[in-house]
Amino acid sequence: PIVSFMRFSGSGLASSQTKSKILNSLIGASQHNYFFHFDCEGGDTKRELMEGVVDLCWYLPAGKENDTLPEVVAFTNLRGDAQDHIMQFTFLQQVSFMTFVLLTQEDLKEDNKVLMLEELSEAPGELVLLFSDLTNNDEPRLNYELKDCGIIKMKTKNLAVINKTIQSYIINNLKKLKSRSQQFKTLKSCCKIAREIGIRVDEHDPECCAGQEQAQRVIKAINQVRSSSSTKDEMLPLQSQALWHEWSKYNKEQHRRLQRGDKPFTDYNIEMDKKKDEIRKQQLLKSDPPTLTPVMKLFLSYLMQQKGLIKAYFLQWLKFMLDERSQQTLPPLLSDYENCKRELQKASEDTKESDTEMVRKKLANIKFEMNVASLGLEHLFREIGQMYESVIEVPIEDKDKQVMQDLRSEVSCLPTLAAELLVAGYPLELMDGDASHVPMTWVRAVLDELHTLLKNSHLFVVSVLGIQSSGKSTLLNTMFGIRFAVSAGRCTRGAFIQLLKMQKGPGQSDYLLVVDTEGLRAPELDSQKMLRHDNEMAAFVIGLANTTIINILGETQSDIQDILQTSVHAFIRMKKIELNPSCQFVHQNVSSVIALTKLKLVENLDEMVRYAAKQQQVEAKYTVFNQVVSFNEEKDVWYFPSLWKGSPPMVPVNPGYSESSKELKAALIRLTAEKKPKFTIQDFKSQMDKLWVAVLDENFVFSFKNMLEMTVYSELDSKLCQWSHALRTEILKLQTTLENRVYSCDLKDLDTVKTIAIKELKQKVNTLQDDLLQKLVNFCDTSEHADIM
Repeated sequence: PIVSFMRFSGSGLASSQTKSKILNSLIGASQHNYFFHFDCEGGDTKRELMEGVVDLCWYLPAGKENDTLPEVVAFTNLRGDAQDHIMQFTFLQQVSFMTFVLLTQEDLKEDNKVLMLEELSEAPGELVLLFSDLTNNDEPRLNYELKDCGIIKMKTKNLAVINKTIQSYIINNLKKLKSRSQQFKTLKSCCKIAREIGIRVDEHDPECCAGQEQAQRVIKAINQVRSSSSTKDEMLPLQSQALWHEWSKYNKEQHRRLQRGDKPFTDYNIEMDKKKDEIRKQQLLKSDPPTLTPVMKLFLSYLMQQKGLIKAYFLQWLKFMLDERSQQTLPPLLSDYENCKRELQKASEDTKESDTEMVRKKLANIKFEMNVASLGLEHLFREIGQMYESVIEVPIEDKDKQVMQDLRSEVSCLPTLAAELLVAGYPLELMDGDASHVPMTWVRAVLDELHTLLKNSHLFVVSVLGIQSSGKSTLLNTMFGIRFAVSAGRCTRGAFIQLLKMQKGPGQSDYLLVVDTEGLRAPELDSQKMLRHDNEMAAFVIGLANTTIINILGETQSDIQDILQTSVHAFIRMKKIELNPSCQFVHQNVSSVIALTKLKLVENLDEMVRYAAKQQQVEAKYTVFNQVVSFNEEKDVWYFPSLWKGSPPMVPVNPGYSESSKELKAALIRLTAEKKPKFTIQDFKSQMDKLWVAVLDENFVFSFKNMLEMTVYSELDSKLCQWSHALRTEILKLQTTLENRVYSCDLKDLDTVKTIAIKELKQKVNTLQDDLLQKLVNFCDTSEHADIM
């Protein structure tokens, strides 16, 4: 519903009762003026552009008893004298479900103003007149047509009383309309009305309409797919669990060889290659243009055929429509997800493992349903990447040589297309968060085309890392004006890069490459899977960036400390790569005084570095955290106040948050000039290649939560080696004794000796086993880390 406010000139309002002030007070803007007015800073300057402008502000209820209104309402405010802006007046008259007009008794003496009021009274919406010069004892001189209008007499009344009266009018009118099941105007219908009146609407431009029409066709094709748990796999088969996810799993296993057992290395490598090749061939069958799904056929055709504005409108409209489609199914799932997270926390506190596991499975199921329901532009571009990889990686065989060459020729333009979109400001998925893997063939090809487009431009890479829903994307959006997805509960999946052109200063890079990552420590993942996934992600994005923003929400830093410990340990093990990462710590929702008393992060990380260096026999090279990841405790720690100045929804952004963001941004820009040597696009690609291979090869560090777990594991492993050696020694002694006894006995006594020997061997083994188990129990029970054991 739209509620409009307008006035006639000379309405005789006191400075405390101006139209904008009444609106601000009605909305509940005690800390922020949503509608600019005379008493605001700069409000007394002469108007040059604002006459005839219609401001709009949404009122969003919080679902509490003290809400001003029970539901969402759009308030509009026509600036200036309504009789001077007939087009705007006519538009508001047709779209508003209520109109409030501020006037005086003198205004009723002018025929043109009375005529305008009569037009408003005849409109579908209710008209309420606010007289600034009438007291409760005065009666307005209204003609017959205006007798049914609402009347508020404002003279001698304060804002609180006026607001209560306006509020009751709106609430009563809402109830009437609901009882009649009357529909409110939509934004789409408002656009139609504006066009009929003669107001230019951006969405009616030919290019915008063409892009919208194409996006609607793609959405229609999506909606034609039967809704089920396999909907996304049917529309986008190349990235399905059975293909891309399986390929990713085999590729990691080929590097880590966790399931190899006794198989020879070469044979096992060949086996993994065959499995990966088979999956690529299955993908290839679905990548041929005739076999593409209708959704991908339409998306690709529009993407490749259109240029300039139409393509930009097409992508923007498609993003809006996909978001709208997801919003129809996601809210109940998000509610279930939040409830289940609270259940999981409660179950974890009760320390019942069976209950915890059950709730975790329930959470994973909800997350799966959310994943199926979520369909965004990133999924369509991910499918394009898999199409490219399958075509390029399947070898050309003689019998299909011409077919494969034609297919490769057709997909050769896809990396160029993605690179052009990256330059235009669209994000590119670097790591698929669902499969937890980087599509290296596709990303390399896009970066090669980016290098062709930008030549030898230099990059400064900034990444962000933090726990789930800690405000990472919001921070990047605030600093750089970009639009990474923000919402509650793991909105970003994987890692995305976005390219920003920098104003060239002395020694500065040409472009800023921003890397946004998904939230770590997601509760729906089981513990072991979560540890490996998060540790891989952290090591990859920290190692890839010139500097990483470590985002810490509130006073809790244990999880991020664990992740940093594991990442740094991994960096020390990756001796073949020349890494020079740095980091900036951002403490959100915490004062600098509290943070300073609690920040023992660096001391703990220094201790961890010494331990890791000792393990890798490089203790002379690494003694402090700063030698592995550049960090200055005085300059590189930032304290951000809360994003909101109060309790949402009707609260403004905290100016302190914006100021802190500006300061951090300035520090990062200074870093771009100080950091040497500079990254070219090819340098970035090479670094990414080496780092990802090192992450894939690492099969030890990423399985642990933190340094302490690694320490305990190493202690236990050392003890088990000692006990194993002692066990072998005892068995070898017994073996020698029994062999001598067998060799020295008579042939007729051989069976008897053999029976006795087997009996003694069993007894000895049982005794040794019992001793060993007792030693293990005693060691674990008496260890200072018994809880981790």
